[in-house]
Amino acid sequence: AVATKLGSFIDDAAPSTDIQSAKQAISNIALPFLKSRFPDKTASTATTQKPTIPASPVILTKWAMSTITLAKTLPPARLFPLVDMWRLATLDEFVATWLAAKPSPDPQQVLLTMALELLDSPDPTQKSSARNYLLTILRLIANGFAHVALTRALLARDGKREAVTRTVVATLLHEDAAVRTAAASL
Repeated sequence: AVATKLGSFIDDAAPSTDIQSAKQAISNIALPFLKSRFPDKTASTATTQKPTIPASPVILTKWAMSTITLAKTLPPARLFPLVDMWRLATLDEFVATWLAAKPSPDPQQVLLTMALELLDSPDPTQKSSARNYLLTILRLIANGFAHVALTRALLARDGKREAVTRTVVATLLHEDAAVRTAAASL
């Protein structure tokens, strides 16, 4: 469902080769990894099996580059499915460790920066239209705390601490109750 939603948002954007390449990378790299990592429990009885497509720096770098391309093109309100995919991926130990190592490009930092720009915007309609984005960003951050390495990176003074703190504080004051609740839970 997330992939379908993201695909429709990408298709609605201005067509370009970069955006189509990003869509293809998400479809061919990120989705197979996530499906492998989180198999449909109703379709398989072996739910404790290791993923058939393990995470690797190559896969994650291509996915990160696609994320950057989409973040430059789509508004935050249309990026929440992509953030949700990263939220799920962050549950994987290898992905969390890779994110903690400050990769370049750093998708988590780009998505956090977009959240802060959105929260700093004087336009209230922009904030309310991106409710799902903010909720998913908060869940992405929360999932990061499931791993020691990523927790340290999120809270390090030279890491994402300022962005995480500003995001949480601003969302604690958000007009939407669900966003405030997610921020309080985080």
